[in-house]
Amino acid sequence: MTERFELTSYWLKSDSIVRLFDALERFGEARVVGGAVRNTLLGEAIGDIDIATTVVPDVVARAAKSAGLGVHETGILHGTLTLVSDGIPFEVTTLREDVSTDGRRASVRFTTDWAVDARRRDFTMNALYLDRRGVGYDYVGGYEDCLAHRVRFIGDPEARIHEDHLRILRFFRFHAAYGCGEPDAESLAAVRAHGRLLGDLAVERVHTEILSLLAAKGAAPMLEILAGDGMLDAYIPPPVNIPAFRALAAAERTTGRTPTPVLGIAALVSFSASRFADVAARLRFSRKQKSRGLMAIDAARSMPPRSVPHVRALLYEHGAKAFADGLLVAVAQGVDVIDVPHLLGEARRWQRPRFPVSGHDLLGQGGEGGPDLGERLDRLERIWRDTDFTLDRETLLAIDREGIAGNN
Repeated sequence: MTERFELTSYWLKSDSIVRLFDALERFGEARVVGGAVRNTLLGEAIGDIDIATTVVPDVVARAAKSAGLGVHETGILHGTLTLVSDGIPFEVTTLREDVSTDGRRASVRFTTDWAVDARRRDFTMNALYLDRRGVGYDYVGGYEDCLAHRVRFIGDPEARIHEDHLRILRFFRFHAAYGCGEPDAESLAAVRAHGRLLGDLAVERVHTEILSLLAAKGAAPMLEILAGDGMLDAYIPPPVNIPAFRALAAAERTTGRTPTPVLGIAALVSFSASRFADVAARLRFSRKQKSRGLMAIDAARSMPPRSVPHVRALLYEHGAKAFADGLLVAVAQGVDVIDVPHLLGEARRWQRPRFPVSGHDLLGQGGEGGPDLGERLDRLERIWRDTDFTLDRETLLAIDREGIAGNN
């Protein structure tokens, strides 16, 4: 039975989406589906807007091109095209049903039946559709679940899990982000029974899902279940430090910082550089992600700052981002840091001063290149930093000359 509801929002009347509806509805039906509908109902910010349509992909492409929209065949084999309207990308997917699944990918065929398309999705709150008039369509009980902040699989949880094993992690992530109270008992029992299936997934998919979970406001209780059941062992070997994660989340929350999942991983391994590097390898972190975590752990060892000049010295040594991350890591470790919001503000305002001496300057005073020259530069830079960046070029060169004379 189809339930209908009404939902209006500013984005439904935007020129970009109106152009999209105009193009698609020349050939069939089109509705917004998934996250944009769910988040609007919950009063949450929306991200990407996804469209479901009865129009088959090749006709979608022709309709879009004739309407002057950009077309990218991002997932055409599974019925998905990315259409660009007024510079905004929209994923447009033809209604479909699964023909066969192996837990990682599905073979699909297209349909014009909205209820069939809804039943192949993961959670009831993600299977809500909205037409351009603001009329919503619910085929699986998702409207009431959404308003109740209840994350629940559509139909048989075990069947949904066997269709795509990633739904195990997605269940925990969605409850952490949108759930309220205890997780749905039937859904929770199913994911706990099949947690071992996570080992069959491509690491890249697990990587994305775990980091998204760590950014959610209710992550800690879900991590306790995942870690307690050993579901994370292949990616984050025990022991998993949930109290440290809670402490980091509290530090980020009280300072108004957006959660940083990479730092969340660092907390789960008790801010151990070696364990963090191991997890970074297991989850195939980018070089940037790995570097950020290690630099934060390193910067935290210098905390707390002892004085205003020491703040500037630490900013110079670690950089503004690592300094700010290191502050929060230190707080999570129980270090007594005074006025963290002010220090974070200093990091945001920091402009790195330029060291006024070069290797060329030192060579002009004598000596040779190579390691000796590097040591002379490093020595002068330390002196300059430790005197709060106040010494000018001539003073620093004079100090270098004194050093040369002392070595002769």
